[in-house]
Amino acid sequence: MNFLKKASAGLLALTLGASMNVSFTASAESANTYTVNIQLMQFHSEGQSMGNASMNPEAHIVVNDDGTADIQIDLVSLTYLNQEGYLGKLQKVTNIVAENKFHYPTEIETVDAVVLEEYTDVYDNFNNPDSDFVDPEVEGKWYPKKISIPIDFENQEDDILVQVYVPVMESIMPGGGTKFAVLDIDWDSLSGTEPEILSGDVNGDGAFSVSDVILLQKWLLAVPDTHLENWKAADFCADDTLNVFDLCLMKRALLNA
Repeated sequence: MNFLKKASAGLLALTLGASMNVSFTASAESANTYTVNIQLMQFHSEGQSMGNASMNPEAHIVVNDDGTADIQIDLVSLTYLNQEGYLGKLQKVTNIVAENKFHYPTEIETVDAVVLEEYTDVYDNFNNPDSDFVDPEVEGKWYPKKISIPIDFENQEDDILVQVYVPVMESIMPGGGTKFAVLDIDWDSLSGTEPEILSGDVNGDGAFSVSDVILLQKWLLAVPDTHLENWKAADFCADDTLNVFDLCLMKRALLNA
């Protein structure tokens, strides 16, 4: 064993310290992004909703650090009865509190879509405060260009009930701008790969070294402010759990490097 290996072995022995029987199930430490095809369907009938034209058919799903996920949708202008317009608002229906005899929701609970980008260069008859046709729902507001709503990625949530508001439709028929629709996600079209991770590189510096072993030891001991940049790099047992067994295998891998 050369000097470097002896030094490494000494440091690694110090990191192992006392025997541990603690096991933590790790969660993703970096977001993954996927693309998927979507379409907005009519509520309680077949066929695409008129609001489907306002959405780019290719959306992006972002799986966050804590395992939650959001679907990000790019919005475009649509034409309705020869008039150009934009989607003014979208809400995800989280609960139907009451419905009528035709099973049409009459009372709902919703969560607003998060607006990620806006059309800051579009003022039309409906959002322009100086227009004779200004719509109070969007007056003085920019139209959303990209929105995000939460979804259940693990269970491949589909047929998501949403409520949309389209000012150009409201202008033609009062009350007609608010519609229920169903967001259909084509999970078979899902594509995307997780970022490549170097085995052992838990601190994310691009190399596998003694510092990675020390970092994992601290994390297992719950040392405050200890963060694993790439937890999967330490999962040497490949069981989605980090514990002392991964630490032992990590030590062996470094000594054999």
